[in-house]
Amino acid sequence: MEINFPPDAEILVEALKTNPDCGDIQFVTPNFSDANLRFLRDEMAIKIEFGDRYSSASTYHCLGTLAEAEENYAEARVNLQTALEIYVEYKEEYWGAIAREALERLQVHLDGNKPPI
Repeated sequence: MEINFPPDAEILVEALKTNPDCGDIQFVTPNFSDANLRFLRDEMAIKIEFGDRYSSASTYHCLGTLAEAEENYAEARVNLQTALEIYVEYKEEYWGAIAREALERLQVHLDGNKPPI
């Protein structure tokens, strides 16, 4: 489901969080402010619509890598952490290790330190 107005999104998320039948729903609000990222948003929406949680991990991973390249470290961390959680859920050790390494690298930036050479 797509909601284009932040106040509406907040109302919907709050209503779903308080509904006892929605306890297993995971809420993610990716930031797609760059028009060039719309294809990733569309791809993620299709994967979510068809229940392809495993494949959505690669999309989150790509979004995290792209955000890191743009030096948007906080957004990169959110996306890579989501990807890692899915990798762990599906016992995908290889990609999980890559996501962990990326998160460790990001932590250096988030802590305000210079990355090692």
